[in-house]
Amino acid sequence: MPLGFLPQSRRSADLPIYDVKNIADVLKMAKYERVSFVRATVPIVKFTDPETGLSCDVNVNNRLGCYNTLLFRRYCLLFPPLAPAIRKIKSWARHVGLNSPSTPGVPESFSSYALTLMVIAGLQRTGYLPNLQADSCKDKNTVFWDVSKKGEHRKVAIQFGLGKGWSKSRQYDLADILRGWFRYWGFQHVYQSTTTVVSIRDGGIVSWSAATELPTGPALHGPNIRFYHPRAYKLVVLDPFLPKNCTGRISSEILKKFQRACRKEYARLDGMSYDELKASWVRDGLLVVDTQVPDVPSPRQSPAAIE
Repeated sequence: MPLGFLPQSRRSADLPIYDVKNIADVLKMAKYERVSFVRATVPIVKFTDPETGLSCDVNVNNRLGCYNTLLFRRYCLLFPPLAPAIRKIKSWARHVGLNSPSTPGVPESFSSYALTLMVIAGLQRTGYLPNLQADSCKDKNTVFWDVSKKGEHRKVAIQFGLGKGWSKSRQYDLADILRGWFRYWGFQHVYQSTTTVVSIRDGGIVSWSAATELPTGPALHGPNIRFYHPRAYKLVVLDPFLPKNCTGRISSEILKKFQRACRKEYARLDGMSYDELKASWVRDGLLVVDTQVPDVPSPRQSPAAIE
């Protein structure tokens, strides 16, 4: 079903092919390793091929992920440093224990998908990438029909352009790109506010009022997150096609850990210790130290000025 589940179509939950447990059992019989299944909004089976070591995810008849992949691929073709930047940041996140979106017994942290969106959005913010979903030459007839857990059908706009008329406005250096990414998430982003939203379909890191198709309720901030607590850390990373916050289930404590880890990595890339870097930012008035919520970017300094 390349266009998804049309309103007139029916998906029977009784069909064995839609039962991810059945698929997991078949994969185990075929000697695949680390087989597990997740009954999420899009149920998937995770497994590893013993011959190649490749980790794989499988779902049944939900091809929206294919369009996400095509969009990411086009961004990588437009800007070759994007792919290595994503790989390095994902590797770093795994190393510091922040790439575990669904590991049993481990606090939920960033998915590789969310990190990819954050890298693309950061490059859009600094002028390295365009917004392909705002391209005037995109295919206006391409849609995908998604279906929710409740069986509700919704039309999803999956159009994007190729960015053929776009040219980057700045010269690039991979090391500078990485430093800029860690600097933003370590020092510039204000986690105790929802004034900014990460949304590549809206051009990167934008104001709340400029973001389109914002989710509501648990789809925005998860079922157990104190999203509206004034001192809680929160982060909104929108899916490029769906009204969904890809980081909505990450707790305030994990976001604080992420911020501290980004600061330390930025200090390492800049050739100084974390304490030296923090001291210099405090000295220059770019950082204030709060005893309850440590190392919050100073409201006296505009994030745009910290470059």
